[in-house]
Amino acid sequence: MRNISRNDSGVYLLQVINGRISSRTFSVSVYAPVSTPVIRNQRGNRSVSSTEQCFLLCTVENGEDVKLSWYRGNERLNITNNTDLNVPLNLPLQIQLHDINTNTYTCVSANPVSSKTASLNIAQLCDHNSGQTDRSRSLLPVLISAAGFVLLIISVSVWLWLKKKKQPVPEKPELTYADVNITAHSAESVKEEENSRVTHGEAESDSVVYAAVKKSR
Repeated sequence: MRNISRNDSGVYLLQVINGRISSRTFSVSVYAPVSTPVIRNQRGNRSVSSTEQCFLLCTVENGEDVKLSWYRGNERLNITNNTDLNVPLNLPLQIQLHDINTNTYTCVSANPVSSKTASLNIAQLCDHNSGQTDRSRSLLPVLISAAGFVLLIISVSVWLWLKKKKQPVPEKPELTYADVNITAHSAESVKEEENSRVTHGEAESDSVVYAAVKKSR
């Protein structure tokens, strides 16, 4: 039978004519190839601390007689199927931390005529951290904000310093000093000086008068 589709499934009658007629019935089931399963972290968080497990979920498109299985090496851990072909098949798996680096895990979708396998990449889906890394990641935004604030303060301080440095400094006025001599005169010396000028004046007057009188004789 060639070029068949899923609509060709059913019960067929075969007649063999060889001098006499014989018949035989058989059932034909046509299956579509299965889809490749997809593995993801069930909790949406790749990182796991030292006290947690890795929760995985394998998903595949459902189909006629499709079964979904988890394998550890050659050992099948669990299997599922669903007769409701409108609902995807999901199969969870929890991995212990000591198994992360010691075993190989695969998810297999299969029907009677085909199968597809997806291998688990533990490094991508189940990063193992000590818990310290998670705290460091949570503090990273705070540290970045603090560093930005410090840089802002430094930038403002430098700007103010440069602005102050560029302002002209007013020149100080030059001061001229002059020597002042102060001569103190006592009252007695002033009086003697006045008497001297008066006496001198009277003497001059007397001599003038005397000279005039002397000439008249």
